[in-house]
Parts: sequence; structure tokens; C-alpha cells
Amino acid sequence: KKLRLKQRKRGGGADCPAPPPPHLPFQAITDSCCTHTSFVGLALLLQCLLSSIRLMCKFPSCPTGARLGLIAFAVHFSCDQSPSSGAAVSLSTRRDHTCALLNDGSVYCWGQNDKGQLGIGTIVKTNKPQRVQQLAGPAVAVACGSTHTCVALSDGSAYCWGENTDGELGVGSTTSTSLPTQAIQLGADICPNNSVANGTRCLCNAGYWEGSGSGGACVACSAGTISTALGASSCGNCVPGTYATGIASIVCSKCAAGSYGMSAGAQFSDSCKVCSAGSFSSEGSISCTNCSVGMFSNQGASACLNCDAGTYSSRAGTSSNSSCAKCSAGTFSPQGASSCLNCTAGMYGPLIAATSNASCLSCSIGTFSLGGASSCSNCTAGSYGTGSSASSCTNCNAGSFGVGHGSSSNSSCLLCSAGTFSAEGSSACSRCAGGTFSSVAGRSSSAFCLSCSAGYYSTAGASACVSCRAGSYVSSTGANSSSLCLACNTGTFATGGTSTCDKCTAGTYLSAPGAGNSSLCLVCAAGTFAIAGSSACDVCPAGSFQTGTGAGSSGLCVLCSAGTFATAGSSSCTNCSAGSYTSVQGAGASSLCLPCRAGTFAAAGRSTCDVCTAGSYGSADGATAPSACVNCSVGTFAAAGASACGNCSAGTYQPLPGADSAARCLACPAGSFAPPAASASSSCA
Repeated sequence: KKLRLKQRKRGGGADCPAPPPPHLPFQAITDSCCTHTSFVGLALLLQCLLSSIRLMCKFPSCPTGARLGLIAFAVHFSCDQSPSSGAAVSLSTRRDHTCALLNDGSVYCWGQNDKGQLGIGTIVKTNKPQRVQQLAGPAVAVACGSTHTCVALSDGSAYCWGENTDGELGVGSTTSTSLPTQAIQLGADICPNNSVANGTRCLCNAGYWEGSGSGGACVACSAGTISTALGASSCGNCVPGTYATGIASIVCSKCAAGSYGMSAGAQFSDSCKVCSAGSFSSEGSISCTNCSVGMFSNQGASACLNCDAGTYSSRAGTSSNSSCAKCSAGTFSPQGASSCLNCTAGMYGPLIAATSNASCLSCSIGTFSLGGASSCSNCTAGSYGTGSSASSCTNCNAGSFGVGHGSSSNSSCLLCSAGTFSAEGSSACSRCAGGTFSSVAGRSSSAFCLSCSAGYYSTAGASACVSCRAGSYVSSTGANSSSLCLACNTGTFATGGTSTCDKCTAGTYLSAPGAGNSSLCLVCAAGTFAIAGSSACDVCPAGSFQTGTGAGSSGLCVLCSAGTFATAGSSSCTNCSAGSYTSVQGAGASSLCLPCRAGTFAAAGRSTCDVCTAGSYGSADGATAPSACVNCSVGTFAAAGASACGNCSAGTYQPLPGADSAARCLACPAGSFAPPAASASSSCA
């Protein structure tokens, strides 16, 4: 009554159900709970629980169901408060464990669990709320006994779990369980063995199934199979990695760590195969996993072990510690290494299977090492080291070289001589290429090797270029051999170190090659000439002459005058001989001097012949003087240049010799005559 009054004072109305009296059946109480949708806080909940407990004490003669109803009644609260999802709406505690009902119908329990009273499938106690497993629906009430717990579900069924030595779970047996099991419905007939009542029917317990043709009896799941819920119509095979050895199993046992199972429905533990060396597994595995790099395992291992320090394993699945490879000299490793670590540069490790970098020693002066070295190397020729623990050596400077190994100072670096060069860190100097030279020591590259000028040459490593010898030349730069110095051609000369040969001057010549100076150029003789660079003098052409020496061109050859001639290369012209002549200039031979015809004559060197005077004649060709002209006899006459005298015509005569024309013939006087012209008449008869 007090509770009902409080509800009305807090705003409850006709919608809030009246609290049922203590003697109402359990089903009526739970039905009333199912229709109620509003709740209050934890303080009112505890007050209601205390009120329910007092009512139970006041009416000890009430049936058990009624007393449970009183506890269920405690979940009826005021209609004016609605907590959020997941809020506790009911608590029950008894001795060593506590359970809470949440507004979503789930149940959480905590505390002692030695009899499975928490309903979580184990008998391990916990100080944190754990959700009750395998409830068939949402709960509307929860109650804790000393070592067992019961709930009422929204469908009116009751589920209990925990200790059952006195049958307090109401499941038709005295077997304790750590998972919720449906209680036989009050007032119903007792269900067959291995089943529980559910409303008006019986459901087979977990671990059993309702076998066909069994007459309603529950059949135990065979080995290798299980059923985990009430009313199973069949049993399921244990999944790979598990097995069930007995019948009526509700859970499959897991294969032990270090083994695995591949088959479903396994019945025995020996169906679990042992993991091979180099692999491992946790319990319930369906396969084994290879050990990671740096680890190993023996057969049947549940975990892999680290390789020892100083060893390593670079591949997965190493089968034993002895299969972990030892670190080579110059390296080390801690436990579980997949590879060895190098001693740092400047250090070396002489030991095999070293476990830490403490085994790495410093390199001495003049030596060095890269990472992972088992010994230090001497500084190579061309370098040196000045301190210990060196990771590299200092190179000799460019322009110098070092010949020793393991040198500890730069005093071992020597300067390259003239004609050579070196890059940094060289063990020898390189020679300047043929055709180049370097006059300064300590050069750092071939860029300092200069090309020899034209007229000079050098072989490799030269500090200076050599001039081509006198009488030879080279026209290009960078000549690398004296064989490239070419002999001067005839008509030219070179004094040495020249890019070309000089020509002999005009009017001189040089017939031999390779002349070394101009004094070897000879002067052309009279009647000859030479242009510059001639290997011989050219003769003046026939019909011309040159009287002086050293003529430099043909223009200095003078044509012979008419009446003279000259053969080629003449220093003077020759007169045509007496009795001959030439009328042209530049006659090149005596054959061009023509003989004078009869009636003429010529002295030597004449361009024409002189004629015999009128009244005389010359009867022969080639007359050389006027004395060759003979006066015409009486009775004859001759014009100038006549080769014979003509007779006076008949009837005329010429009494004087040397008549110069027919006009000189006189007519015979009357009474006289002169003979015919065939006979010269000096008088008339």
C-alpha cells in the first residue's frame, strides 16, 4: 500500500499497474512487468527491494513462486522516469555475488563463481560485471540465491544456473551448470531426461538433440559433435582445431598449443597434429605458423624462441637454434636477429658470432675500414691516414702522388714533375699526351698540358716542345712525333721550328728538298729566270734573251730584233749570217734567216737584203756584199736588184757599160742596123 501511495504522489495514474498481492502467481507478476515501460533510479530500486524482502519475511507461508513474484514486483517503479539504454533497472545480491538487470533485457553478474552462479560459462570469479551468456530472450527479473541465480524472461519462461545439488535450478536433474538452463514450467508435467520445459513443450538440453524416431527422447550428441542451445534439432561438428571426446558435449576442446587440427568433427585429441620444428601454434589452431626471421622452434612449440646473440636467421621457419647462422667476422647481433649488424666504419671485428659492438676494435693509424670489416685495410698508394678509427684515408692532393701503402702522413705524397699531372689520390702521375707539354711541376689535370705550336712536336710527358729540324716543318698544332715534321719541298727552305717552308726568292732556285737556309738557293744564270719557290730556272724562250743573272720572271727575257735570232736560254741574240736576213722579231733559230735572192745582198744581222744598184746585177743567191753586183756590159742594161742584164732591143745599141734601163739603148741611125736582141750591140752596123 505504501508503495502504491508513493507512486500516486510521484504522478502515477491509471496507466501504472497496481502492485499485485504477494499470493499472485509468478506468471501474472511477470506479465505485469512486461507491460510496464517506466523506471526509476537506483535509490528507489533499492527501496523496493527492501520492501519486497520485508513482504517475503512477513508471509513465509507463501508459495516459492509468490515469493519470487514479490522480488519481480520490485522492478515496478514510477512512470515518470525513463533512463537511457543500458541503464540498470534491477539489482539482486546474495552472499558472494550480485546480478543486475538492464533496461535492454540483458543481465550482468559479478563476484564469486565457484559454482557457475554468474552464468558466463566458467567457474572463474570476477570483480567486473560480465554478461550472462545464452539467454533465450530479454529478462524482466533477476534473483540471486546463495550459489545460484534465476531470471524471468519476457516470454514467461524461467532460466537458472549455478549449484544444483538439491535440484534448486528446477531443471529436472541435480547437475550444476555455469550457463542458463530453462526451468521446468510450474504446473506442467515433468519433461523427459535431458530436457527442460518451455511453456507447454519440452526442449532438449544443450549437448542433446531431438532425434527423429526417438519417441520424443533427447539424443546425446555423439563424440566430435556438440549442441550449445536448448531445443537443438541437430548437433554440429566441432570446427577444425577442436575436438569432443565424449557424448553430450556442449563445448569442443581446443587442440593444445603447439598442435593443430584440420578436420571438422574430430573425436580425439590425437586428431591434433604436432607442429613441425620451425613453426608454432596457439590452442585451437587449424594450422601452424612459421617462426619469424630471427627465431626458431622445436617440434610442438607453442611459441618461437629467439636465436642466440651472435647468430641470426634471415628466413622464416628456422627449425632449431643450431640452424641460426653465426655472424661473420666484422658483424654482431643481439638475440632474435634476422640479420647481423656491421661494425661501424673505422672499426673491425675479428671474431665470428660476436654478440655486441664491444667486439669491434678501432683501426690503427694508416689503416681504415668500411662498415662490416673483419680487418682494417692499409691506406692505398696515393692516400694516407692521420688518426685511428678512420673510415677512409685522406687523398694526396691533386698534382702529387703517393707510392707507399699504409702511410700515416702527407709527407709520403710527392710532387708530379713538369710534363706530368695527377688527380687527387693518385698513386702515380700521368704524362701529358704527345703533342702537349707542361713546363710547371705539380699540375692537377690534363687541362694544364698545352698543345705544341705549329713547327714543334713533343712525345708523352714533355716539359717543353721540340722544334722541327732545319729543312722541315709541321703546319698543325699538337704534333706528337718528329715524323710529323715534313721535309721542305724543292724550291723552299726552313730554318727549324716553322709551320711552313720559305720559298727561294724570285731569280733563285733550289733543286734539293729539305734545305735548311736561304743560302742554298742558287742564282739563275743569264738567259734563264725563276719565280719564287722554284726548284729550277726556266730558260728564256727561243727568240728571246736575258743578259743578266737572277731574272725573276719571263718578262725579263727580251725579244731578239729583226735580223737576229736566239735559241732558248740565250743570254744574247745571234745575227743572221751575211747573205741572209730575217724580217721578224723573236726569231728562235737560224733557219728563220732567209738567204738573199739573186740581185740582192746582205751583211750579217740584216732584217732585209740590199738590192744591186741599177746598171748592175747579181746572179747568185746569198750575196753578202755589194761587190757581188756586176755592171752590165755594153749593149745591156739592168734595173736595181736585177739578177741579170737585159739586151737592148734590135735596132738599138748601148755603147756604155752599166746602163740602168732600156732608155739607155740608142736607136741605130738610118742606114745602119743592130742585130736582134739576142745579141747585145754596142754599136750599129
